[in-house]
Amino acid sequence: MPIIMLRNFSLFILIAFATAILVQAQDSSPVQVDKYTAAIKVACIGDSITAGFGAGRGNSWPDQLRKALGANWEVRNFGVSGTTLMQRGDSPYQKQSAFKAAKDLNPDVVVIMLGTNDTKPQNWINFQRDFEADYKNMAGQFAELPGKPRIFVCYPPYIAQGGSWGINDPNTLAEIPVIDRVAKDMKLGIIDVHGELKNKDSLIPDKVHPNEKGQTVIARTVLQALTGYNGDFPPIVVLLASSEKGGMTWRYTTEKPVDNWFKVDFDASSWKEDKGGFGSPVSAGNLVRTEWKTADIWLRREFSLENKRLNRPRLWMRHDDDAEVYINGVLAARAGRFNEEYRDFDIRPDAAAALRLGRNVIAVHCRQTGGGQFIDAGLIDTRPVTSASKK
Repeated sequence: MPIIMLRNFSLFILIAFATAILVQAQDSSPVQVDKYTAAIKVACIGDSITAGFGAGRGNSWPDQLRKALGANWEVRNFGVSGTTLMQRGDSPYQKQSAFKAAKDLNPDVVVIMLGTNDTKPQNWINFQRDFEADYKNMAGQFAELPGKPRIFVCYPPYIAQGGSWGINDPNTLAEIPVIDRVAKDMKLGIIDVHGELKNKDSLIPDKVHPNEKGQTVIARTVLQALTGYNGDFPPIVVLLASSEKGGMTWRYTTEKPVDNWFKVDFDASSWKEDKGGFGSPVSAGNLVRTEWKTADIWLRREFSLENKRLNRPRLWMRHDDDAEVYINGVLAARAGRFNEEYRDFDIRPDAAAALRLGRNVIAVHCRQTGGGQFIDAGLIDTRPVTSASKK
């Protein structure tokens, strides 16, 4: 064999061997759900991206992960804006009360997504040599907890179009091989958040913080790492279809009804009947199938449940403006102002408990306070995700 070919072949074998060692050393296998007898506690460690800045309340990736994983998991958000992984950075995470709180949780799983603020010039230029040791220090403190948690480390999110506030993608890319070494040495799982967000600039409007859809990308990526699930996200079961994809029939009135209008045994046969959504075409376009022009509207709809084994039932609603929703006569949720897209809303525990096999009633009141107007609602549940729930 020619010497050059021999050298190239040897180099190929060396690279393949090193890669195999790296893969073997890391532990990126899904969490073994069946070994836990109580809810699996997950601590999400991070900065403002983890805290959900720019995504709206309840839409951070830990929030979305919690909803997707369901009742057998307890997901806690310990994100703190502006924090660095490096202990000599301008706002070290380990000096925050959230770090102690996360350790006090004694989690079963830890997901660390730090490094974004470390890319700022004043941090990276001066202290980049600390990054590996400080990462091992943090991961080591979690590893020593009594619960001996599984630890996953994330490649920091992609930074779009040159970044902002000194945060930049070149320094983010420089952190990735360091994180690889940490994962290899400590047998940690790796989650490639950077790769999943790369070139999705429209999901990162301020160049740093992913919006709600960007947070969904992160949540889906973390979910797959923890469970092996790679199906639809979120893994939703429709309990009561909204009119988002086709008009659903409701009883409705625009005249104030008697006080028990939301009760199960209320007789709404005198109310009008038509298809949702209800509102102004100017506000919601072709989603409006029945025009509503008054200040208030009251709606009722009956539906049947064939399975009472629910995981985390929630409202799926678009409202403009203030809305209140009842399930079987129990207040389920109040939502102020408006939202311009359908989204999920948590419902109160006593309303979730009121759901029953067979006939159920959902009742909605919406008040228009200014500008556009629209109302439509449904009910969804999250299909429990396990490592066996693969598409």
